[in-house]
Amino acid sequence: MSSRLPPHGKQFADARAKGMTPRPKGLGHLVVLLDWREPCAAMPYIVIPPGSDMDLINLSFVAGLHITVSHTDEQSSRVLAVVDALLAAGAARVDAANRDALARGESLDAAWPTFEKEVLRHAA
Repeated sequence: MSSRLPPHGKQFADARAKGMTPRPKGLGHLVVLLDWREPCAAMPYIVIPPGSDMDLINLSFVAGLHITVSHTDEQSSRVLAVVDALLAAGAARVDAANRDALARGESLDAAWPTFEKEVLRHAA
């Protein structure tokens, strides 16, 4: 089966193929949104829509990047699969920021966990 780029991923894949890297901003190099309706203020982003098969999405352009997955409580069940796919594609670091938990004032450790490439959660 062939894999395809996620929505808004082509511009990043093309730039990475030319040796370019997005400039890191406050949330890293790139934000991953889990729904089309999500806000993303002035940050480079891609969308992994609901129902996406992570095995069919080409995320190779995230290699070496710091990625933030921005999500809500409702989307939490999808987050770990997305984190694993990003780390498997070579992301150096993935943060999973739960905006609802942050709004409730939960601790940063609970609301904004960080995953590093070296500690891939599900080793093959």
